[in-house]
Amino acid sequence: MVEAGYDAGGADCEGLRRASGDAGAAGCFAYLDGTTGNAAAAYRSLSAALAQSAGMPEQRVWSHTRLAELSLRMDN
Repeated sequence: MVEAGYDAGGADCEGLRRASGDAGAAGCFAYLDGTTGNAAAAYRSLSAALAQSAGMPEQRVWSHTRLAELSLRMDN
């Protein structure tokens, strides 16, 4: 992501899904989608994933931070 390697970023998100499950991967994919022009869809997707997952407190904070960043990208 830092080097604009979005295809590699998607592969990294898939690796995160395999390693830690859907909750962490949802934030990863949302960040990727938001960066590539799909902030509104990413926000909806991450919001839904967050609502369905109890998750660890640290994971929830990280997800809420991603939501805030996506909101800024959408000028909300």
